[in-house]
Amino acid sequence: MKVRSINGFGTRLLSVRPGDRQDERRVIRWATALYIPLKPLDAARIRLLTARISPSDFVVEGYEEIDRSAVRRTRLFTLLVFVAFVGPALGAVACRVLAPDADWPHGVALVAVVWAIAFAWKLRDWDDDRLWCKPTPLE
Repeated sequence: MKVRSINGFGTRLLSVRPGDRQDERRVIRWATALYIPLKPLDAARIRLLTARISPSDFVVEGYEEIDRSAVRRTRLFTLLVFVAFVGPALGAVACRVLAPDADWPHGVALVAVVWAIAFAWKLRDWDDDRLWCKPTPLE
């Protein structure tokens, strides 16, 4: 199971779920473009060799059928992230169009930018902790 990505294009392990043992995870490998998961390629059980999942730090123990509920959750999460980023920007543009002479659309645009930055920061942490299922250090 090769995992390679350059600038968000390639493959990535998502839909990570705990396995039967502490050092085991169930993952789905996705084809991605601009970090957006497009298509699930295959699912596998992997054994972690270190406390972090990276392309060289796991061994595939077996392939499984792709879990459709995990695919739906990943797609829903992607849609929510898209709405969280695009929604404030569209709101700022709409305010500017509906009230071009008012002073408050500038404040809405500023809030949209701050929201996007804060959300991106939190998403990075959430991705590290949740999607990658950061395990406790191995004994």
